[in-house]
Amino acid sequence: PYGFPVFADGDTGYGNAMNVKRTVRAFEKAGVAAIMLEDQVAPKQCGHTLGKQVISRNESVAKIKAAHDARKEWRREKGLIEE
Repeated sequence: PYGFPVFADGDTGYGNAMNVKRTVRAFEKAGVAAIMLEDQVAPKQCGHTLGKQVISRNESVAKIKAAHDARKEWRREKGLIEE
């Protein structure tokens, strides 16, 4: 039952904060140990090109909070943390 930890690319979370929450929960259910979320606006460009843009600070904070909430909710449901 034990394997190697998996680090997954969660892209941008596939949309807004609600989609980030759904993405994090799906990765957690799959057993992923860590997720990387990008902060570029759509359509994304290669990270080495000029002119790329990132999302606003407020949107980024909302996505990080959504990811944290999803992780906490999943762990609570599994009995891994108590309130």
